[in-house]
Amino acid sequence: MSVAITPMNLSDIFNRTFNLIGKTGLRNLIIAVVVIAPIVIILGIAVNMFFSGLAGVLAEGEFEHVEVWEVLSNFLGSGLLFLLALILLILGSVFVKVAVTIVACTEMEEGEITWSEALTQALGGRGWRAIGQQILLGFAIVALVIIPYIFIIIGAINDMDTMIGLGVLGFLAIIPVSIFLVIRWLFALQVIAWEDTGVIEGFRRSWFLVEGNWWRVLGIAILLSIVAQFAISIVVTPLSFIAFWGIISQYFQMIANGPDSMAPSQVAEMLKSLGWGYGLVIGVSEILSLVVTPVYLAVMYFDLRARKGEFGSAPESDTTDAVDLDKIAPASE
Repeated sequence: MSVAITPMNLSDIFNRTFNLIGKTGLRNLIIAVVVIAPIVIILGIAVNMFFSGLAGVLAEGEFEHVEVWEVLSNFLGSGLLFLLALILLILGSVFVKVAVTIVACTEMEEGEITWSEALTQALGGRGWRAIGQQILLGFAIVALVIIPYIFIIIGAINDMDTMIGLGVLGFLAIIPVSIFLVIRWLFALQVIAWEDTGVIEGFRRSWFLVEGNWWRVLGIAILLSIVAQFAISIVVTPLSFIAFWGIISQYFQMIANGPDSMAPSQVAEMLKSLGWGYGLVIGVSEILSLVVTPVYLAVMYFDLRARKGEFGSAPESDTTDAVDLDKIAPASE
């Protein structure tokens, strides 16, 4: 549906974001929990397997009696499960971002959508295209890192100081170039999620929307990110103390008793409670981030579209000229 959305200043963006989080928070939280919670359980199992295996080794005390292959197989199994959980977490996070973006954009256009409808759309083609976009973005950044390495390796093999120098200069250029590209393509996922475009078109649209507003987008994105992370830390920090209280209390108890009291068996007991606490903290932090971050990016996305005149009004750059013409028109009559 067509709505009147005008370019927003920083205060407007903050107000819209807070209001939108209030309206969509419950739906977004359900989406994030439904997708991320099962993955966090797998992550917790993997970390718990690793630390339980390590605790078992320490509890033996006599390390010569430890079966090396048994230990290695346990660590390999937990490591593979942990890697699987990380991959699932990355993929699941993208699907949640798409679904939350759909909910937020629907509210921006004064529409209605349930969490299940948004998640269904996200799990379709939009979500997979968003994953493709994220992979291409990652490859682009990795390529920037690899190119200077190639120059340095070639220079070292052929004893060419010039090539090595170019590689070093390349490393210095990586950071600003990477930041530039990330900001220009910051809204590719929002474009794919809401406009249902292809991957390449998502990159093009984001590039077009940010054009002329790069510094503004960078500043607002950093500011909103700091505010969001601070708000998330208010919840996560106390939760971390609760989740890790077992290991924290035992650690301070061993310090109070002196270093001689730190037996391997006590360290083993500390490690046993670490796995599930780690998974819980990671899960809660990721869920809260997914509930907040896509929302303020959606607001910024609509602001950029308004500045390009996509909601029936003239682009921001033409506003002054339009006002001046209105003032001149009566005089010409």
